[in-house]
Amino acid sequence: MDTIKPSAVQIPATAGIFIEGIVVSSRARVFPPKDGKGASVSVQHEIALNPGLATIEEYFDAEKDLGVKIKDLEVIEYPKLKLFSAVRVRSESTKIFNNRIVYRGITIVSRG
Repeated sequence: MDTIKPSAVQIPATAGIFIEGIVVSSRARVFPPKDGKGASVSVQHEIALNPGLATIEEYFDAEKDLGVKIKDLEVIEYPKLKLFSAVRVRSESTKIFNNRIVYRGITIVSRG
């Protein structure tokens, strides 16, 4: 009797959901991590699709990432996408929040 051995499936780097659209807004908020040390920043960009609107979400560690600056739990500076420019994004996961699709685990493939 033959035995089937499990193998690790390699997912290619190009796998995921690709989103193309126009950047219409960017915002950021600070939230303290559960362990109480440091702070994390959630950056959300809204992308206009045809039809609809999608939100892509990135997370940054305020202490490690140089592009993120906070002061008294307020975001002073964060990585923004140029407004009204075309963007192509690869996402690893999605969720629905406030009747909108939120794409997480993103990689920006190209900027317009």
